[in-house]
Amino acid sequence: MTPPADGAMATPFGPAWLRSDEAAGAVTQQRQHEKERIEQSLTRLRALLANSDFTSKAPAEVVDRERTRLRVLEGELRQLGG
Repeated sequence: MTPPADGAMATPFGPAWLRSDEAAGAVTQQRQHEKERIEQSLTRLRALLANSDFTSKAPAEVVDRERTRLRVLEGELRQLGG
């Protein structure tokens, strides 16, 4: 097994590779984009569910599905640290 250019170190569990700052930055940027996408979806869902025309006229299954999506997205945002 050839270690990547970033570097490696020995641990009691075998070799461990260290991630470069560039790779870590890419992961951070990806997480930020995901947080922004979730926040935009949450804003849209909250506005939709706050609209009494939507909640009173849409079928109950549709309203329930959107409320479930809201809870799921809120959980995803919490996991991302938002």
